[in-house]
Amino acid sequence: MNIRAAGGHELVAPALRRVQARRLAYTIGLFEAVGFPHAEAVRRGTLGFTAFVGHSEMVARLPGVLPIDDGDLDAYVTSVLDLLLHGRPADPKVSAGGRHA
Repeated sequence: MNIRAAGGHELVAPALRRVQARRLAYTIGLFEAVGFPHAEAVRRGTLGFTAFVGHSEMVARLPGVLPIDDGDLDAYVTSVLDLLLHGRPADPKVSAGGRHA
């Protein structure tokens, strides 16, 4: 069941709004946790979250339209993450080669 489809219902709308707001805030927090300043974390978190919601809506409502099948999903997710994390501030706890200092 796609609960977002019932988002206009008077009983569903307030709960859906709260849940989506919490998910968005969590996503923004993830970008802050990897070192982005708050304003940039808001932009990237919003883009990442809305990309996820849009993708899931397309899969649910218009199956077969997206040119990405299950075999390409991992590569797609990796590409999206690479784009969203591009320019990520360096983690001072991670030395060259990706190992924690």
